[in-house]
Amino acid sequence: MRFQHSPSLIAALVQITAAANITILGPGDLHQDVADSFLYCLNATGIYYRLYIDAGITIVLPPNNRGIDTDEDDEFLLQCMMMACDTMSIAAEGMNEDNEDHMNSVYAAVVTYDWLVKQGARGLRAIGTKPALILEDIAVRDGGENEE
Repeated sequence: MRFQHSPSLIAALVQITAAANITILGPGDLHQDVADSFLYCLNATGIYYRLYIDAGITIVLPPNNRGIDTDEDDEFLLQCMMMACDTMSIAAEGMNEDNEDHMNSVYAAVVTYDWLVKQGARGLRAIGTKPALILEDIAVRDGGENEE
């Protein structure tokens, strides 16, 4: 009897292998399609976010000196960030406290890929993998068994 590869079995094996590993991301070049997609998504939220770059990370600021609320006002911001978080170095920051960098921020509606690159924005790329921890590994790391 000859063994035949089933595409669904191969796909399942790939998924199991992928689920057992965590991809480690490191800095990389920011690609125009990634930046354009993120900016389009951000501007489609209808909220006038502002951006600045800090150490290669594109920082998103909410309007009106408020914090970030991903459960309500900034729900779509979270979706945009999740869409790009494995290819673009991004973060959101509340404006509850005075920060000199906030004064240098610009409206996302006028930001372009070229502006991001000139400011030093970075992309992300896979630089390795490591095995994902399972519950037993976490218990050993934390120095005890799971208590019930």
